[in-house]
Amino acid sequence: MDRDEADNLEKHFTAVAEGFRAAREDLEDVKRHVGVVAESLRSDIRLLAEGHEALGEGLEGVRHDVARLGDKVEGLRQEVGVVRSDVGGLRSDFGVMGADLGSLRSDFGVMGADLGSLRSDFGVMRVDLGGLRAEVGEFRSEVRDEFRDVRATMRLSSSGLDERVTRVERDVVSLKDRVGEIESKGD
Repeated sequence: MDRDEADNLEKHFTAVAEGFRAAREDLEDVKRHVGVVAESLRSDIRLLAEGHEALGEGLEGVRHDVARLGDKVEGLRQEVGVVRSDVGGLRSDFGVMGADLGSLRSDFGVMGADLGSLRSDFGVMRVDLGGLRAEVGEFRSEVRDEFRDVRATMRLSSSGLDERVTRVERDVVSLKDRVGEIESKGD
């Protein structure tokens, strides 16, 4: 083998080594990128879990309010029972019955106001719950979009790497063929 052929062969091997080094660097870049994306996803999943926990706490508050409402309704039922008992006793005395009916009307007015207030509270809770649902839905959509972007990026990265590796493999085969030709000429 003469000096020129040896120099050419050395240049080709150097080019192949550079190709492998570039492919390794690209692979390391892809690994770093995947690590960054994975950390971002972990953070997003953590936020989703916190939102889910907050939603659960909000629902627990609603359950507590409903239980308190049940207690109030039971108290109102007891009061209505007392009023009915009073009305039965007042039938014998119309004068007393008129006064008690005025008191009864007042009690029903208070109950109506309480029920109106409860309805208003339920309306506010429905709006809050609807807002939470919308926020969770938006968050899910954002996470889904980010997953889609990550997958697309990974596909692009791996396809570019595959092309480089294929090119390097072809160059190695070509160099082996040339070396074989040079060695066969030398024999």
